[in-house]
Amino acid sequence: MEVDAASMINGGLTSDYDASVAALKDFGSLSEAPAGPFLNPALEAVVNEISSTGLTRYPWSLLKPLISAQIARVLGEFSVPAEDAAAFEASKQHTVQLLDHHQTEAPFTIQRLVELLFSNRKQYKSPQKYLHALEKVLNVRLTERCMTSEEFSESVRNLVKQKQEAEASRANPAPPVDSQAGKGTAGPMEVETSRPDDTAAASESASSAEKIDVMDIEAAAQDGNA
Repeated sequence: MEVDAASMINGGLTSDYDASVAALKDFGSLSEAPAGPFLNPALEAVVNEISSTGLTRYPWSLLKPLISAQIARVLGEFSVPAEDAAAFEASKQHTVQLLDHHQTEAPFTIQRLVELLFSNRKQYKSPQKYLHALEKVLNVRLTERCMTSEEFSESVRNLVKQKQEAEASRANPAPPVDSQAGKGTAGPMEVETSRPDDTAAASESASSAEKIDVMDIEAAAQDGNA
């Protein structure tokens, strides 16, 4: 039930919003929810919008009856053994109480809640695991403020932009960075070595210098004795 955010903008927000609000009001005015599936196109658009964007521009007072009716319908589809019926019923009542705690604003986890109720129900084979998932998303203190149409439109445009940038990045991945780029190739280090002839000559020169010093000292001693 995924809806492209760009199509929501291009199709116009006001007319869709008005139709959805009217459908939510009609549903909330029913004395009891229909026994079977009750999503008409306008209500389905609301569900798609929230699950696709994670945003909501509908008052919680209008959304809550739809959410409550869907919880009752989905939980009624589970078949529970007789020995587990009492525990399951108690868990159902606890889930309803958690929903009732949210009086004025939708829970912060509204997107995940809608997904659990309208999209991902069949992923759960165990009634207890499904109830646990519902309790987890309802047992929150943070709430989601109802957006104005202008705020919603701007947020969706940002989502579309992010999606387009991500798709462009996947289509044109950046080339790998060469870690050696810009670095010169160092040549072999030249090590100066002494040739055998140079070593011998240096040794001979040092020996001659020592001999000259000794001769000078002896000559100076003879002059002093004369």
